[in-house]
Amino acid sequence: LSAIGQLSSALSTLNDALDNLNTLSDFRVRSAISSDETFLTATATSEASSGSFSIVVDTVAQGSRLQSTAGVFTDITDTVGSGTLTLTAGVDTFDVVVSAADTLEDIRDAINSATDNFGVNVNIVNGLTGPVLSFSSSISGDGNTLAITNDNASLNEISTSLTAVQTANSAVAFVNGIEVNSDSNTFTNAIQDITFTAIKVTEVGSPIILDIAIDKTAVKASITDFVTAVNDFTTLSKSLGQSTADAVGALAGDVTLRLLNQQMVTTLQNTVTGLTSNFDSLNTLGITFDEFGTLNIDDDALDAVLDTNFWPQAM
Repeated sequence: LSAIGQLSSALSTLNDALDNLNTLSDFRVRSAISSDETFLTATATSEASSGSFSIVVDTVAQGSRLQSTAGVFTDITDTVGSGTLTLTAGVDTFDVVVSAADTLEDIRDAINSATDNFGVNVNIVNGLTGPVLSFSSSISGDGNTLAITNDNASLNEISTSLTAVQTANSAVAFVNGIEVNSDSNTFTNAIQDITFTAIKVTEVGSPIILDIAIDKTAVKASITDFVTAVNDFTTLSKSLGQSTADAVGALAGDVTLRLLNQQMVTTLQNTVTGLTSNFDSLNTLGITFDEFGTLNIDDDALDAVLDTNFWPQAM
């Protein structure tokens, strides 16, 4: 039973490796290379076209920050009144009920721990003239500055009378001189089939160069993983099926193991009928069996195939 389990696990690993080579999309991997990932990172789908882009990050997106008026409160145990606070940023909103006995600390904790809080964080800054409530919202994008209203004027000092010290704004970038924007720092399809994320504003006169290319390295890695899985299966199979004076495998003489080995070798050595290209077997890709039954990759031969006969674009 243990041997069967090992065999099943090896076949499962082999199947997973083969799945990564099973469709055309597996060969359409695209690399997205930023000239400086401290400013910009990117990914590309298999549908992305190869190309090079000059990107200037003009503005990064940020959330908003509000704070109460300095000197209004004298201690963190101060109370303000009772009622309901409504906190809103763009389309997001939630309510917090404040009782007459709630201190500034209680109000802070109630907002921060609200189950439907969309990204508002409240802190208390103890300034020279007393505590100040500071409200930060993670919701970025133009027009999404945090607003706090109430249903009782006694709560004005922690809602409608707050000062906006930082407004929410969108990220702005220029791709080959064309302006694009995003509510967050992630730009999706600003360049078709490519997502890039702005980390910080680029330096004047130093745009980021984003290169989109066919990722042959990833394809070769998938092929290598498959060959490794085949060889791992072969090694295990030999161990389980061996029958010598020194050692007898747990599946020695087992007909299922023998049939599996025969099918594996036959399948990997056969040519594939119906193909119009010159590449109709593993051998034509530089992948061959040695005298020990181990698959080997001729790196130069495989690299040559990938360099000169790779299908570059999605159809």
